[in-house]
Amino acid sequence: MDHTPPGGRGWESSVNVMPDLALAMKRNPRMKVMLMGGYFDLGTLYFGANYEMKHLPMPRDLESNISYHFFQTGHMVYVNEQALKELHEYTAAFIRDNAGVH
Repeated sequence: MDHTPPGGRGWESSVNVMPDLALAMKRNPRMKVMLMGGYFDLGTLYFGANYEMKHLPMPRDLESNISYHFFQTGHMVYVNEQALKELHEYTAAFIRDNAGVH
């Protein structure tokens, strides 16, 4: 599998899609993104995910298009019944709130 990020030369061992996300948000400034995860996630680390999202190579005014929701869980948020309900509620609200955005 080959992937060349915007302005990049390909990859060696892992794919970083953050430049792709930033480019997509720059091309479509009305694009909304929601980041959800567990505080105790060892696959997608809480601080790492926050850091990456807050350092996307894009204009700062687009940062308001990103929302964040974290749960008292690990990687599999859905195994905690309360977190699963919240995950569903946040996802449904995100879809409803952005259904008319093009």
